[in-house]
Amino acid sequence: MRPGWRSKLTPAWRCAVVTRVVTVNDILDGHVGLDLECFDRIYLNGWVPTLQVPGQVVSFLTRHLGFPIPSPVILERIGLRFRREVKEFAEANDIPVVRFAKGDRKLDVMCPYLDRLAREGRSGVAAIGVAQEFQRVFSGTTYHAEPEGGGVPRFGYAKADRRVTAYYLSTRLVTRLVTRTTVNRRAPGGS
Repeated sequence: MRPGWRSKLTPAWRCAVVTRVVTVNDILDGHVGLDLECFDRIYLNGWVPTLQVPGQVVSFLTRHLGFPIPSPVILERIGLRFRREVKEFAEANDIPVVRFAKGDRKLDVMCPYLDRLAREGRSGVAAIGVAQEFQRVFSGTTYHAEPEGGGVPRFGYAKADRRVTAYYLSTRLVTRLVTRTTVNRRAPGGS
């Protein structure tokens, strides 16, 4: 309690104060269930909870990746490396890369590739779809102390809507149901 403040709460009420943060999972635990009988596609969107504000981006670049200067150039290099590795993965595994046109239904475009794997009875990546989409991402800016670009640069990060390259790896998983039969054998002459 702050100095100079007086409490009008009884001692019993003070004991009811929550001592930890209550999460959505705590509230929903035992009240919400997910029951799947069949599904034919799953969309996974990854996000890192510790990269949601600019200071966390700086921490990621310096502490996690080990760069002494949190330059936006690092993020550009990470993106370029990812795009290069997706291209190399497709080439090495003979996977078609399909560019989606504006308005294409992605599943309709990918169905022939998925059907080909099904006919062959194989699992794997059927095709890689590439689309330009708007996402809310961090945009890095370099500021200079002097108007001509001289002086010590400083960097800023802010969220902005930007067109990004999105990759859709359409996969087919072949699952086999294995059943086991247990045969009880009796010894000859046994009951």
